[in-house]
Amino acid sequence: MWEKNQQPVGNYKIEPLGLFRGLGKHPKMGRVKKRINPEDIIINIGRETQIPKPPEGHHWKEVRHDNKQDERDRQKYEKARKLHRFIDKIRENYQTDWKNKEMRIHQRVVALYFICKLPRHVGKEKYEDETDTVDCCSLRVEHIKLFEKINTIGENVVEFDFLGKDWYQVNDKELNAQEI
Repeated sequence: MWEKNQQPVGNYKIEPLGLFRGLGKHPKMGRVKKRINPEDIIINIGRETQIPKPPEGHHWKEVRHDNKQDERDRQKYEKARKLHRFIDKIRENYQTDWKNKEMRIHQRVVALYFICKLPRHVGKEKYEDETDTVDCCSLRVEHIKLFEKINTIGENVVEFDFLGKDWYQVNDKELNAQEI
């Protein structure tokens, strides 16, 4: 319950001891997952909600009443909602910078173009222990091919081929990418 609205519970299950499988070529694949005991678990629950009892002879590591994540999610969606007022100005700015010779600016322009025009996940910075999936802001040269013409498709075609979020294989072609 948050602001008097019922909220769905996220993943509340704990995986049993075993080998980590992951998806694709995950860097932790094959490592043994440690056994999780109640003493390892932090319960984050609303103040008015009854705290679940741990198994007999055990206790929870900690019980919190922290709604910061809900608040961060709410702020993120509120920011996206407010962005609507500025989207035309953002598009105008990146179109103005399209021919800029400075690599950093040009990369930003291409990323903004992809975010605005294509149905792609924006993404975030990745760490070494995370899988090498690709998103809009981490595309590399090997993920993109440019074609002036493909007879069966048309002119000015961009082909994307990469492993996206949740190991979804992206392999598609976009037409009329003349600006790129």
